[in-house]
Amino acid sequence: ICYKYLVINGIMSVNDINEEIQNFPYTSWERQSKPPKIPSNIKQMKKMPGKGYSTATAVRILPRMCEKYIYKSNPANHVIFVKFIGLMSDLLEMVLAEEF
Repeated sequence: ICYKYLVINGIMSVNDINEEIQNFPYTSWERQSKPPKIPSNIKQMKKMPGKGYSTATAVRILPRMCEKYIYKSNPANHVIFVKFIGLMSDLLEMVLAEEF
């Protein structure tokens, strides 16, 4: 949903997303569950490609991955969007944690 929002609203292109996925500085754990590239038909997609852990990694890295693009598109939305994605990322980490 987040990737689709970024593409539909012209914040990032599919190529931008795939380039960020490819070049992101992953940790060793994230490298094992690296998100797959996003297909060009993202607007028609109903769900994310990949398995659960790669989706979890995609959600966790999304704020860092798209921050510069969001700021370029509309500086006023930058703080709100990044904080929202950061909260989603924190929630996902708690849900996937072995202990809580």
